[in-house]
Amino acid sequence: MKQLKFILIIILTFIAINLFGQSQLIILNDSSLIHGEILNYYHYDIIVKINDEVKIINKNEILDIYKAKHKVSFEDKIKINFKEKSKDSNKVGMTSSYFNISDIGMLAGKRDGYKKYSLSFNMINGVQLNEKASVGLGFGIEFMDIQLIPLFGDLRWNLNKGNTQVFIGMQGGFLFPLERNDNEMEWDDYNYKRGYFYNPVIGLKANFKNSRNAFVITCGFRHMKIMGERFDDWWLETKYEREFIYDRFSFRVGYYFN
Repeated sequence: MKQLKFILIIILTFIAINLFGQSQLIILNDSSLIHGEILNYYHYDIIVKINDEVKIINKNEILDIYKAKHKVSFEDKIKINFKEKSKDSNKVGMTSSYFNISDIGMLAGKRDGYKKYSLSFNMINGVQLNEKASVGLGFGIEFMDIQLIPLFGDLRWNLNKGNTQVFIGMQGGFLFPLERNDNEMEWDDYNYKRGYFYNPVIGLKANFKNSRNAFVITCGFRHMKIMGERFDDWWLETKYEREFIYDRFSFRVGYYFN
């Protein structure tokens, strides 16, 4: 096991060394060439250090990027066959990237249940497929009348470009109640077994200056259905099942790490 961890550390270190800190040759659509070190990627721009100067380049202006471990001479540059590259092959702006969203939220409403307001903590890991769409998988914990662990899918679609983006989305998945011990239940208590939910949302994502990380706010409507069962008579083992429906407005604030 220790050897496996050591090998993974070596692989991750090798990847990090190859991704960062190397000089690169950037070919623009007008055939001009830029040699520098890419400091950071954004959805629409990249930050490049050219000698002691830092420059912002729009991804739509880039034809291709080549890695270079040494200074590229003009003789090397003219050997590149531009005819092999077309503008349609520019995938810099379409490159998928992984992200993490950690947020805290409030669920408000009172259809079934006693608590009018409930806290919710969620974490989503996903992939930004392109400038518009992202898909992710999330989990968390929610403190309602009972404690719930949601496991869900997350889909989002950006409505505009820029550092401040409005998006719409849909979340949906399963709910896993933290069950009580049957020995501690009263005869008329319900034992919650399983559930599901869906949650359409609209939100705002605001990127921090010179960073792909962002502050995220979402609002939505959460519809949850949970199955419960109870025994009216332990001796006769008469079992009753009931569906509990929790409709809640959701408001969440979180941090988008990319």
